[in-house]
Order: sequence, then C-alpha cells, then structure tokens
Amino acid sequence: MRTSQLSMFVTVGIMILITIGFAFSVVSYISGRQASRDEKLATNSANTKKIVESYVNTCAEREFLNALRLLGKQGGVIYKNQGGNYEIQLSDMNVKYIADSSTGINILYAITLPTTINIVDYFNPDYPYPWVCFPYLDVSGGKSKNMNDACDFDEGKKSFESIDFGSSVLVPLKRNDGTNSIQETLETYLNNNISKCLDFEPLEKQGLKVIPGTVQTSINILPDSVVLTINMPTTIIRPRTNEEFHINTYTLNQGIRIGRVYGIISDMVNRDITDISYNIMDISGLTGYDTSIESEIKRDVNDNLHDDIIRVKDKASKIDDGYVFAFARKDRRPALHYIKEFTKTVIGESTPMQFSDFRLGPSETNEPLDPDEDTFVQNNYLFLPEITTEISPGEVQEFKVYVTDIVYSDSQTVRVTGVNG
Repeated sequence: MRTSQLSMFVTVGIMILITIGFAFSVVSYISGRQASRDEKLATNSANTKKIVESYVNTCAEREFLNALRLLGKQGGVIYKNQGGNYEIQLSDMNVKYIADSSTGINILYAITLPTTINIVDYFNPDYPYPWVCFPYLDVSGGKSKNMNDACDFDEGKKSFESIDFGSSVLVPLKRNDGTNSIQETLETYLNNNISKCLDFEPLEKQGLKVIPGTVQTSINILPDSVVLTINMPTTIIRPRTNEEFHINTYTLNQGIRIGRVYGIISDMVNRDITDISYNIMDISGLTGYDTSIESEIKRDVNDNLHDDIIRVKDKASKIDDGYVFAFARKDRRPALHYIKEFTKTVIGESTPMQFSDFRLGPSETNEPLDPDEDTFVQNNYLFLPEITTEISPGEVQEFKVYVTDIVYSDSQTVRVTGVNG
C-alpha cells in the first residue's frame, strides 16, 4: 500500500513539474513576442519620425537660409512684401533706405544725421560745428559753441569726439533691444513661409499621412550660430497599420555668425558717429573681430547725396562663400580744423595770398576732417575775398574760408597779418 502511494505521489510531482515548465515556456514565448513587437513598434516610430523630421527640416533650412540672406543684404530687415515685418514707402527712399541701382536692393540706413543739431543749423556753414575751437578745447577745457570763448592750442588736448557726428539707426538684434529686431524679423518671415513649402504629398506616397499644426518659430541668436526652434504639433498616421506617431518641435542649428557680425557692425557704427577721425574700414580692433571678417565700401551711391553702402562679410559662416551684412550711411558735414591766426611774409610792397598759406592740403596741419572719410582738394574750398588777394606789410586781412563736400559746408574766419620779408 505504501509503495503504491509513493509511486502515485512521484507521478503527480512529475506532472506538476512538467506543467510548471510548460507554463513557464508559454509565458516566456508570449513575453518574447511582446518584447519583439514592442521593439519593432519603437523602431517603426523612430524611423517614421526621422523621415518626417528630415522632410520638415529640409524645408525649414531652405527658408531659414533665404531669410538670413535677405536680412543681411537689406540692412537687417525683411520687407512686408517679402514676408517680413518692415514696411517702407517710396517716399522713404534716401530717408530710411538707399536704393542700390547696381543690385536692385533697398538697404536700410544704420547711420544718419545727428539729432543733436537742428537741420537748419546743420546746413548753415557758419554754425560752430562741432564746436568753435575744434579739434582744440577752449581755455576752460570744454567744447564751447560760443564764438567769444578763447581756444587752448595745446596739441596734447585735442579731441576728435562729439555727439554731433551722426546718429545710429541700426536695427536692434534682439526683441528686448527694441522693435523690428532681427530676431523678430526672422521669426515673422519663417512663420509666414515655412508652412508654404511643406507639401507632404511625397510622404503620402510612402504610406504616411501627415497632419501638421500651426507653425510657431523662435530664434536664438548666439555669437557664432543661430538656432531655430519650430513648434508645430504634427500627427503622423500609417493607414495600413493604423499606427499613430507625434512630433511637437523641430530644431535647426546653423553655423552662421550673425551675432558676431552684428557686434562688429554695432561697434563700427558707434565709433563712426562719435569719433570723426575714425575710418569705418578699420575693423581690426573691433569687438569680435577675427581674420575671417572683411569689409568693403561703395561710396557716393546716390550721386546727389553722396551716401555710402558698407558691407561686412564673414567667411567663417557656413552659407554661400560667407555671410554678408550690408548697411547704408548718410553723408555728413565736414569739419574745418581750426586755423590759427598767422602771418604772411611780404616781398616788396605786396604779395598775393596762396592756398598753401592756409595749410589745408592732405596731411597738412589744418587738413579738415570728415566723418565719411571724404578728402578735399583746392576745388573743395572757397575763400572770401579770393585767395589771390594782395596783402601788404602791416596789413591785417580777414578771410572767410569754406570747405564743402558738395552737400554740406563748414566755414571759419581767419585773420592774416602781412610782415616784411
């Protein structure tokens, strides 16, 4: 009896073990299939998203580069009729922008006339510009416009800086810096244009149904790159399997150094409107400069007004053969170097005055300065009375000296005394 019971217990135990093993195998098999299916779904999801992201990013990159090109060529703006946010009228020509006839591009001014002097005084050659004794200080150490204040002719105290040499109207870089910023302009253009180039028909032929949401872009401008983030909730469906995937944001990072270029231009503009001795083509000492940066100037673009176009090019930026940012500069008033009272040696009874007596030629002591780097020859001067006037020993004559760049003029009254030779 005991032997029979023992045999029965052994048999039951074996059957239980077999059942447990079988159950474990089934569970393992089902789990393996589920894991494989999950892995396959994850792979399909990643691949599907990658296809859509690549397609969207290709379109976005094309529009992104177009926006950066347009903005750079036009002085930091994209006009409303181009999909941007800056509006101009024909009446704004030579006021807000300059028309470059050689390229057909309207370029915004970054440098205009000073706002510190009213326009009537600015056109008046007798107005003490930028101050009476320029570039010398007056005896009190100031920059007086009072014609009665005496000058201090200490060469070590000369100054070439003033707030009267121009105004900056360079568009701001970021929205926190002011309206119509470069950041806002790029976002407006991309919001208006990315959706226009997103034709998902090619993806539908691959078995994908793409349902995009509204495009909302944000731009982050760094010194050496620009990052575009596109917020566009996107649903992707595979009709055959009824699988559904979702993408909310897309990101592009372009190695275009617009932040660095803007910093250099901002420095150029600020120096140009405050220091009449600064040459705007001298960029080597500017903030952010490296040897990949170069500049060029096109002078007297609109012949009657003698305004200039400056272009800064960064060959290190990864676009075309470098990133180009242009801006226009208003022609501004030249400034006579103060001409001290002097004597003229007279041979015989009288001697005619000469242009060289006033030492106004290039590199001479009294050479005038011009904020636009204009140079002056004898034809740029007018003398009243005429320069050939005779002067005798002991005679004192006063000459009104004018210098002009054709648009603006500056003047000074100079006293000359004849002495025996």
